[in-house]
Amino acid sequence: MTEPSVRSRARARRRLRRVVAGCCGTVGALVVSLAAYVALPVLEKVPSVVLPASCTDRAGSQALPRALVPGTGAQGAVLSSAPGVEVIFARSATTVNFSGTVYIVASRSRVTWAARLGPDMVVAAIQGRYAYIYNSKIGYVVDWQTGNRLVG
Repeated sequence: MTEPSVRSRARARRRLRRVVAGCCGTVGALVVSLAAYVALPVLEKVPSVVLPASCTDRAGSQALPRALVPGTGAQGAVLSSAPGVEVIFARSATTVNFSGTVYIVASRSRVTWAARLGPDMVVAAIQGRYAYIYNSKIGYVVDWQTGNRLVG
């Protein structure tokens, strides 16, 4: 009578060892996968980019030129400019976050387009008669002479 119970205990121990070994293997594989997931991007070689001569170590500390928005009394940073047009970002003094209004000012005398934008980064460029404004993954293409929005 004692023999079957010894055999069953031995089988139970072997099964337990297999289960523990399987769990340890699975956990080990997960740890190695997680380590590779974290370490590979860090160890990946980043390509070198040669910066143009206009980009110096002091370029990041220089402030954007300031301008007054006609008819509003708001003063803001000039994001982009071309002959006869400026894109100005003016932040409200009463808001806590960094949201503000982007103005397209033609001939330094009239606002042709304005839009209230969120607190994300605002990027602007002017090419020809179009101003390109990007904020929070949304792009606007505006004819700066008429203020007509083409895309966005």
